[in-house]
Amino acid sequence: MSSFYTPPNVRGTDKQIQYNEDGVLSASSDLTWDDSAKELGVGGDINLDDGGTYSTTLQMVTATANRTISFPDATGTVALVAGSSGQLTYNNAGANAGASTLTYDGSILTSSGRFINSYNATASSPAKIFTGTWFTGGTATTTKPQLLIEPTGTTSTAWSTDGTGLGVNAASGFSGRLLDLQTNGTSRMVVQGDGKFGLGTVNPAQLLHLNSSSANATQWIAAGTGYTSNLSLLANGSGGGLVLSSLTDSSASITNTLNAALTLGTNNAERARIDSDGRLLVGTSSGNGLFNGGTQNPQFQIEGTTGNTILASLTANRNDAAGPTFYLAHSRGTAAGGTTVLQSGDQLGILAFAGTDGTDYVNGATITANVDGTPGADDMPGRLVFSTTADGAASPTERMRIRNDGALWYGTTTGSIGTAAFGFVINDNVVEFAKNRAAANAVMTAYGNAGYLRIMGDGDAENTNNSYAGISDIKLKENIVDANSQWNDLKALQVRNYNFKAETGYSTHTQIGLIAQEVELVSPGLVGESIDDETGESTKSVNYSVLYMKAVKALQEAIERIETLEASNADLLARVSVLEQG
Repeated sequence: MSSFYTPPNVRGTDKQIQYNEDGVLSASSDLTWDDSAKELGVGGDINLDDGGTYSTTLQMVTATANRTISFPDATGTVALVAGSSGQLTYNNAGANAGASTLTYDGSILTSSGRFINSYNATASSPAKIFTGTWFTGGTATTTKPQLLIEPTGTTSTAWSTDGTGLGVNAASGFSGRLLDLQTNGTSRMVVQGDGKFGLGTVNPAQLLHLNSSSANATQWIAAGTGYTSNLSLLANGSGGGLVLSSLTDSSASITNTLNAALTLGTNNAERARIDSDGRLLVGTSSGNGLFNGGTQNPQFQIEGTTGNTILASLTANRNDAAGPTFYLAHSRGTAAGGTTVLQSGDQLGILAFAGTDGTDYVNGATITANVDGTPGADDMPGRLVFSTTADGAASPTERMRIRNDGALWYGTTTGSIGTAAFGFVINDNVVEFAKNRAAANAVMTAYGNAGYLRIMGDGDAENTNNSYAGISDIKLKENIVDANSQWNDLKALQVRNYNFKAETGYSTHTQIGLIAQEVELVSPGLVGESIDDETGESTKSVNYSVLYMKAVKALQEAIERIETLEASNADLLARVSVLEQG
């Protein structure tokens, strides 16, 4: 081996140390150190070894342009400056030729094998970081993701101009898995070539398929404090559809944000729906607006064609006396939750019974609850009104009501009845009955299995056998003594002929009887008095049934006197006969 030493500044201004086989300073040198440029030139390969076992060779093969390898600078960057067509190639052939397993041509990194990363990454120091700006320029065929994975033979099509971080592309008709995430050799998440996404399954049957074969299939969508969790199922690619929400007040909602129905079904058949107007429909898919002569379309409707489909029930199963309750409530408030007080006469609720007339549903009967007085705190006086529709009529007419005080009015809306105001009233356990009937017609008839009792239009009472009785069993009585003489009372009574005034509404034919005020002067016990509930006017009456007993007593006295007179008369006749014979 020969060497040549050149002192400083031998070759112009350059300061060099050369080694070559010529033994002279020349332009072509195997090893040159240029002190000015701070460059080490090697005319061959650079071999680094570990002392005899393994070595690493750095060589230049078939160069086509100047290349520069920059080792880390102050920022830690290692750079390959490859010109316009240079490549970084790794292969097993030992030369830049043939099929390379790893090639970088300045813009594309190509690998014919697997990328394996053995770096033990942490959250603060990940194994791989891809930085930079997503490529958004170029034509449809050149717009690519920042990281693109393509199976052999595929050609990526256009990507979003907004940029894509990771792209996995396959040729048309590819049926395998574009993406398969595994743990311990078990697939956890897959994306099929047809776009189907599977979690817990390698064969997703739908666009999104979640499966859990070893645990309850519970999925979580969680939002931060103060935020709402939503799952939206959009229709026809629009911005609306079914939204499942967990709201910030801990409530949950199921909403169709479109102007369309929300349906519920079983066995692949619809069972109920909420239509676009908010009506709850069971057994029908459209609201029935034919009620009340076609003027009302109820908010809750059940329709059916079989026994069970037209039934509804409320059942209480509890170990106490309470049963189920169905509320019909009303307030004068104008918004949900209103509590504005009602007024007397306001409706509390209506039960309507309707039937179709071939066109609409017409009410045949109603039960109405009304406020029956002025409401107050914890005070809601009420009445029930029962109405039916007469044959040929178009709407119900009130037939009976039960007032807040328990009074029952039938056939009257005022509770005032008489000879010109008819009806049936029970008030304070007093029964009043009036019917527009003539004297010869019965106002009320009570039947038994062997006869009847009739109250006639003029107030007369008739029965089958002219028998009237009062309870008189000795076991019910005490203080039994003979009655006093009634002779003078009966003698003092004035039997009169009279007729009722026309304005009373009673029959005006001539009658025989007593005048209560005259009887009161002789025998006050025979006179009764009643007060009209509405006018407060007092009306006197004579208790003729007692008068009959007084007459019986007086008759007994008369019989006794007659018998005495008869005996005396017989004695006188005997004496006269003796005198006449003498």
